[in-house]
Amino acid sequence: MTSDIFTFMDCFMGGFSVLELGMWTASVVWPIYSVLMSTFWYGNSWVESMLFEGVIGFSSSFPIGAKKFGGLVHLNFSLLYFLLAVNLAGVLAYSYPVNCHYALTLGFSFPFWFATVSLNFNKNWWMFFISHVEGDMGIAVVAMLVASQWFSLLVRPFTLSMRMSTNLFMGKLLVNLTFYMAEEFIFPFMDFWGLTSILMFFMGTALYVIEGCLASLQSMIFVGLLSFYCEEAQFKL
Repeated sequence: MTSDIFTFMDCFMGGFSVLELGMWTASVVWPIYSVLMSTFWYGNSWVESMLFEGVIGFSSSFPIGAKKFGGLVHLNFSLLYFLLAVNLAGVLAYSYPVNCHYALTLGFSFPFWFATVSLNFNKNWWMFFISHVEGDMGIAVVAMLVASQWFSLLVRPFTLSMRMSTNLFMGKLLVNLTFYMAEEFIFPFMDFWGLTSILMFFMGTALYVIEGCLASLQSMIFVGLLSFYCEEAQFKL
């Protein structure tokens, strides 16, 4: 059974199966349909209303300094919508492993991080070396400050992807450990199978709701940090 997201999304070489319908629906078909269905209907549905309210709320809470770049709010909201669909699809069984999720998020974090650096880049970039210099500082202290700033700037794409992938991995690990402990220590001592099934259903539903909330939170943190990087303006002095 295939459990790789890249094979899932490759209908030519990877084939096609019923399991791939969920991945395509969550990441491609449903976002396009939810955006374009206002063209065919006069009134907005409750899904469209929630989507538009989310766009308005996201735009109002967007950093003011980052709004100077045209289209950045819409781009980040589209990224939030896509990451949310990918993270929620990762909760499902047989979707894709954690290492593929890390590669996917790194593929998004690196170009977006490079875009934030490029947007704030100007001809006075060399002044970044003296922006932290004060009169009473020694040369060694200034060198350490500049090196730490450059290091924190260069590791941002890796920390973005690792933060999201690690937290989602810990959530999956918590779900697996909880069900394993329940299967080994709770369910063998319960004689009534109906009660066991009901308890397992509610436990699984609660854990997956928590995992979905964690996936949503990590998507918001990812986009929020990118917005903060756009406003920070490391090189624009």
